[in-house]
Parts: sequence; structure tokens; C-alpha cells
Amino acid sequence: ALPTIPDRAPTMAFMALGITQIAHLGNARSNADVLRPARALANRYALAGVALSLALQLATSHGSLASILGVRTLTAGQWFVVLLCAAIPAAGGQIYKRIRAAA
Repeated sequence: ALPTIPDRAPTMAFMALGITQIAHLGNARSNADVLRPARALANRYALAGVALSLALQLATSHGSLASILGVRTLTAGQWFVVLLCAAIPAAGGQIYKRIRAAA
């Protein structure tokens, strides 16, 4: 499995950075945390933006756009790493907001 990692590392980095920016919306849109579903789902325009952005991000991993960008197909394990890396800054921002609100 390790020999396949170097040729997919740029794709993993590209996907992680893109999805991190999308996940960061919860930190950017409010001074309070958006951990409760009611708060996270309150802005339908933001949700539409997230859905469209994720669709465009995923579209880059298939078809002719993938070959133009030099993006490789990722395995399930590699997608897990990408999503984990993307979630860390978003979770960190939400935890910070929760701690700040409690103080």
C-alpha cells in the first residue's frame, strides 16, 4: 500500500485543503459555536453553498477534470485521512468558541 501513497499525496493535500475551507464555514459564519443541529442548519444559503462546493470539489476527482488537474483516485482509507485532516481545524475552531463562551 505504501508505494501508492507518493503519487496520491498531492491529490490528498488538494482535497484536504479544499474540504477544510468548506468545513471552516461554521467557524467563519458565527461568533458562537454551531455544534447543535439547529444552529448548524439555520442558514439555508450557507448549506446550499456547502453542498455546491462539496459537489465541485468531488467533481475534480473524476473524469476529464481529474486528468486536467492531475488528480488521482483515492482509496477509502485515503479519503478517511483527507476528511480527518479537514475536520481538525473546524473542530478546533468550534471547541475554541465553546470554551470562550463558557468563560
